[in-house]
Amino acid sequence: MNTARSPRLGPWRARWAGLAPRERQSISLAMGTVALALVWWVLLAPALQTLRAAPAQHAALDLQLQRMQRLEAEALRLQADLAPPTAESAGALPAARPDMQRALQDSVSSQLGTGARLVLQGERAQLTLKNVPAPALAAWLGQARQNLKVSAVEMRLTATAGPAQASATEPHWDGSLVLALPPAEATP
Repeated sequence: MNTARSPRLGPWRARWAGLAPRERQSISLAMGTVALALVWWVLLAPALQTLRAAPAQHAALDLQLQRMQRLEAEALRLQADLAPPTAESAGALPAARPDMQRALQDSVSSQLGTGARLVLQGERAQLTLKNVPAPALAAWLGQARQNLKVSAVEMRLTATAGPAQASATEPHWDGSLVLALPPAEATP
């Protein structure tokens, strides 16, 4: 096997042997430099670049995870707001339906302002929204569900920029909600 390679390498070995020691040292140094450069570019540089970029990627992924967790919490809260109250969560219903309807009307006008209009229709109520701040709507929904035992059965909302004087970071809602009113208390 050694004899098979010798005819191919023979001219190169003869030429190498014919070089002066200083030329051989210069060529060896150049070949070593090229080999080190190749090792750097192929093996070390990509690994070091990945290592340098890792903290920034980690921070970006952390922000994305926090955003996803906030969205999950909001989705769970909205699901809980949409679910009808159970027997355990219903507790004591309002004493009389007219009082409950008046309390619902009062809460809409006081907490949601002029941008909300409530129309009562038997066992349901239709809430129409126009430029209602999102935090106010979320707070009202939570209070209405807890205090008045109403539940949202349908929501059709569109995010809007809100009035010009409002903060750009605070979204507003247009749309409608259909609310299920609790049944009237049975009289003994």
